[in-house]
Amino acid sequence: MGSGLKPDPVSVKGFENFNSNKSLARLAENKFKGLLPVIFVCMFMEEADLKADNIGLDENGNVVKIDNDAAFASILWSILENYIPSYSNLNKSLQKQFKFSGEDINNPINPTDFNATTWQVRTLFKDNNIFSTENIHEMYDVWKKIISSKPIIFRLIDMIIQSPDLNATLKNLMTKKIEHLTELLNQHSEYKSYMQNNGDEVMKKIKNDAQDFKKNNKKYFTGSNVDLDTALDKAKQEMKF
Repeated sequence: MGSGLKPDPVSVKGFENFNSNKSLARLAENKFKGLLPVIFVCMFMEEADLKADNIGLDENGNVVKIDNDAAFASILWSILENYIPSYSNLNKSLQKQFKFSGEDINNPINPTDFNATTWQVRTLFKDNNIFSTENIHEMYDVWKKIISSKPIIFRLIDMIIQSPDLNATLKNLMTKKIEHLTELLNQHSEYKSYMQNNGDEVMKKIKNDAQDFKKNNKKYFTGSNVDLDTALDKAKQEMKF
């Protein structure tokens, strides 16, 4: 069973959001699998409008986030002010508002520092079973995938964002966030211990996921010189966890 971010409910078969008691009950039956990774990615991507309307389950029981037009809020809100700044010149209050802490990455459902405008999952999910060992390890896998996948992320930015200024701004933002997450994980003893014992298996899964993603999104990689296996191997060598 997987999880992910999707553009709209029309493209997600059987999508039912978490306003539905049926969907919430099904999530609990699934032992909340996939919930923590999706909510963490929402926090990482500066989602400013996370509510029960736009997160739910697809027909296979995967946790899915739709309606992502409030992501990268620090950039989005700056653009709405009619300019595209470099990351270093972003409004200081926005940088602080959407920066996550070490405490936040452990509990993205109820972060203390990251402060989105709407984060309804704070009140929606209070079951302690959400933080089972299996679910926490699933989130660790996503952390590893994010800090290992910068070449893939940058390739997608190049293919999607045509504006040079916006392209550079988003790359700068992603670089800062990946570096910040890496710093936090370097101090995270539980994560480091998990990766010492399971790192090879996790990287194998990340490689397989990357190849599947490339296969299913050929238009973004046609003519690309990004060798996913090589890029991921290099990332693994550069990181000690």
